Amino acid sequence: MDDNAPRDWSDQRLLAPLLGERVAARLMDRFGSLRQLLHAEPREIRGSRGVGDARLETLLVLPELARRYFEESLPCGEAIRSPTDTEAFLKARMGHLHHELFCCLFLDNRHRVLRFDELFRGTIDGTSVYPREVVKEALERQTNRVLFNLGALEYLSSAGLRVLLSTAKEMRRRDGKFVLCSLNEFVKELFDVSGFQSLIPIADSVESGIEMLS
Repeated sequence: MDDNAPRDWSDQRLLAPLLGERVAARLMDRFGSLRQLLHAEPREIRGSRGVGDARLETLLVLPELARRYFEESLPCGEAIRSPTDTEAFLKARMGHLHHELFCCLFLDNRHRVLRFDELFRGTIDGTSVYPREVVKEALERQTNRVLFNLGALEYLSSAGLRVLLSTAKEMRRRDGKFVLCSLNEFVKELFDVSGFQSLIPIADSVESGIEMLS
């Protein structure tokens, strides 16, 4: 056993106790990294000398073990303590995928995890997002505080305006709050012209938007 902790071991050294030193060395030579190996098709792995059914099964379960470990690190009811917690969780859930996903991580006002849902699935380099469905999902979770960060929004259609207005009305019906933040000058002008600024509170930043929701 090495004196160093496993976190200091190379990929090959980590695999050796599971597969044997020779097989681990062959796989690293062939695939180049642990990530490439675990993302490879089973038939590709099986084509390596020394890899039978048992060793192949060992490799196939490793990503699922990691996913479940990080999923349990943020169970429902537990608070997210730092951005690092969230990053580790999302990487475990989605880092191995070859396509883009749009997901929602629902938290309560104490940053406790309520739910993690996949909403949209895309291609290798993009995915389409439909705000109406995002709002619908949030409302179905009985949300009564909603903050929309529109900092990356360059264009807003009339249909998008209707979605925002209907969300604001629903929040008022629930005795809740709905706030928009980080609008660019074009979108701000659109809200001024349409008169929506008097119907939906607008904050300059995420931080000020959170304050308005409290």
